[in-house]
Amino acid sequence: MRVRGRGQRWPTADTRRQPCATADVRALLLAALLALLAGCASVPTPTTAADGRLVVPSDRPVALLVAGDSLAAGFTTTDGDRAFVRIIATTLGATVTMPPLRDQPLTTVDRVLDMPGGQDVVLVELGTNDIGRRTPAIDFRARYAALLDRAREGSPAAALVCLGTWAGDGGSSGGADYDTIISSLCAERAGRFVDLGPIYRAPGTRGTTDFHPDDDGHRMIADAVLGVLDTQEDP
Repeated sequence: MRVRGRGQRWPTADTRRQPCATADVRALLLAALLALLAGCASVPTPTTAADGRLVVPSDRPVALLVAGDSLAAGFTTTDGDRAFVRIIATTLGATVTMPPLRDQPLTTVDRVLDMPGGQDVVLVELGTNDIGRRTPAIDFRARYAALLDRAREGSPAAALVCLGTWAGDGGSSGGADYDTIISSLCAERAGRFVDLGPIYRAPGTRGTTDFHPDDDGHRMIADAVLGVLDTQEDP
């Protein structure tokens, strides 16, 4: 104690050594390191060919997961076999898992879509309905990211392909903003973005509704998706 004036005393700091917490600190650091390593283990690990295409195995049946809306369902095609999903599946020799999600924007898709794991290819075709329903960009980004994360969690090695919106009017509809979000989120998860704008704008690619792709449009979409995939033997 030290004296402050006559008859008054101020307490001074206790200079005695306190028990060392080194063991607790080390335990916390170890836990943080283990968490970091666990996160690294879930990093996307798709196989990439020398030209940048995503490799799809050819020595066994391929599991293809499709999360899509009415475009993926093949609206306005003259035959179901002409839908781009069917064309892709036939080319890859794939078994398709495709929940019924017609005319539902991503704001509801994220609540009903099952994303089973163990997929070789994950194809996401969502966002077009959100343009018309004016889903706020911040909400769309969060929900689309969550959807991709769910896919990656169960299929870290899958070839992830994200299709842009079916709106090629130069961005006046707002589709370009959604496409920017889709492209960036897909790239962050080692996926490939496929721009549908050029196909939408091409003559003779839309059906009787003048909106959904016709047979030629579906063929072009399938070709664009297959163009970012490479079928070869597993390494």
